[in-house]
Amino acid sequence: MHLLGIVGRNLSRRVLAYLFMFSFSLQIVFACEVSALDQARLIWLTRSGPLPQATDLAGKELNCIKVAGHLTIVREIDAAYVYVLDDERTFDRWTRTEAVFPFEFKRLIRSYIQNAEYDGKETWLRFGKIKRVGRSEEIDDYLTLSRAHSDWSVIRWLDQPSYVKMFAKPVSPFLLQAIRASVENMALAFLTKQGIDARSSFLSFDIDSELAARIRISAAVTTGTGRRTILLEMPINCFDRPFAGWPRLLSRDL
Repeated sequence: MHLLGIVGRNLSRRVLAYLFMFSFSLQIVFACEVSALDQARLIWLTRSGPLPQATDLAGKELNCIKVAGHLTIVREIDAAYVYVLDDERTFDRWTRTEAVFPFEFKRLIRSYIQNAEYDGKETWLRFGKIKRVGRSEEIDDYLTLSRAHSDWSVIRWLDQPSYVKMFAKPVSPFLLQAIRASVENMALAFLTKQGIDARSSFLSFDIDSELAARIRISAAVTTGTGRRTILLEMPINCFDRPFAGWPRLLSRDL
C-alpha cells in the first residue's frame, strides 16, 4: 500500500510537470497578441517615416512571438528585421531592429535586450517607465527560444479601413491642451538644460492624430542679437500621462 502511494505521488508529480511544460509551450506559441491601438501606432510610425524602408503594415499577415512577458516580437514574413513592442514603456514602445543577414532571431533579441535596459531618471524621461527592479534573469532565460523559428504565431494585422478610422480620430481640444502643457514643460526643461533662456522661448508644433508617437517642435528663442530657432523631436503618448518624454535636438542656429 505504501509502495502504491509513492508511485501515485510520483505519477502526480510527472503529470503536473507535463501540464506545466504544456502550458508554458502554449504561452510561447499562442499568447502573442498586439492590441489594435499598438498595431495602429506601429502603422502610424511606418507612415511617418522614422523607421527606414518601412512599409504599410495594414492588413498584412505577420509572424508574432512573445518573449520575457513584456516583449512582443513582430516580423514581416521572411523579413531580416523585427519590430519589438515593449509593454513596460510609455514612449517609443515600438523599436525596429537592424537587419541581420542571414536572419538570426536570437542575436537580434539579445542585442535589443542588452541595449534597452536603462536605470534611473534618464530612463523615466526617455521611456516614461520605472526602473525594472529585481530582474536577474540571464539573457538566455529571457529567450527560451531554441524553437523560435517554429514557434512563431501568424496574426493578421489591423485592416486598412480600421486603421484609417483610428487615425482620423481628431485630438479633442481638452486633450490637446493637456498634451501641449506637458510638451511645453518638457521642452522648456530641455532648453534650460541647454543653457538657453527658456522664459523667452515660443514653441510651435502640430499633432495630426491621437496615434502620434513623435512630434517635431520648433522653438523661437529671443537672444541678445535677435530671434533664433531650434528644432526638437519629442516622444509623446496621447492616451495616458505623462504625455511627453525627453526631447532630442535635431538642429539649432544659435
